[in-house]
Amino acid sequence: MDEGKGPGPVSHEDVAKLLPYYELGTLSQQERWLVENHALECDSCFAELERGSAVFAAMRERRTDLLYRPEEEAGVLERLRRSLAGLRPRFAVPAVAVMVVLAVGLWMLGSEGPDPRSLATFPRERVDPGTIRGPELNDALRELMDAGAAYFDLERYDEAERYFLAALERDPELWEAAYLLGLSRALAGRIEEALPHLVRAARLAPEDTRPKMTWVLANGYLKAGRLAEAKETLAALGREEGEWAERAGDLLERLP
Repeated sequence: MDEGKGPGPVSHEDVAKLLPYYELGTLSQQERWLVENHALECDSCFAELERGSAVFAAMRERRTDLLYRPEEEAGVLERLRRSLAGLRPRFAVPAVAVMVVLAVGLWMLGSEGPDPRSLATFPRERVDPGTIRGPELNDALRELMDAGAAYFDLERYDEAERYFLAALERDPELWEAAYLLGLSRALAGRIEEALPHLVRAARLAPEDTRPKMTWVLANGYLKAGRLAEAKETLAALGREEGEWAERAGDLLERLP
């Protein structure tokens, strides 16, 4: 590298990995230069930064509330939803309605009952603050998980997964990131890409959380059409006790 000049060119893949940190403002000056220099020549990276700026401007404006006052989270996220409403198609059909119509249609078309894949369900509740702000997380991981959770709660799963993936790259043993990454991809319709992370989450999760992770994994197998693995996972879960074991037993009875 010539003295006095900036760093040399970097690949698109290298910059893509830095984008979440750029938007969070945690990069060094040299890393920011690399991102900005590349984005000036790369339409997709430039568009990604431009799209993220509006969201992160809103998040940074309320950063204290979002990070440290969980009792106000509902109001903060509702205001954020309203501020981003213009970014989503106004004619979009609610996802739940689409799922109901598809399930009914498959049931009516199938001569031997519904397609088992239509029975798969995934949690859609807001991310539990305890999942993304555990005491074992350092500040950088907490920032990434918090940003991903904000996107997840807005049902912007493609954006959410970038932050969960970045967190998982920093800590491959972080089951919370593996779970939310897998769930984001499942809800975005990319079930085969979701499964490895759901498997990891079920393996790494603590004992009190593992039944839910196993339930989600079983539904992932079911959605992917891997019926034998879904039934095996549900059967193992059904031999335990508690809410998720009961759900597993009920779903297993409905499968062919």
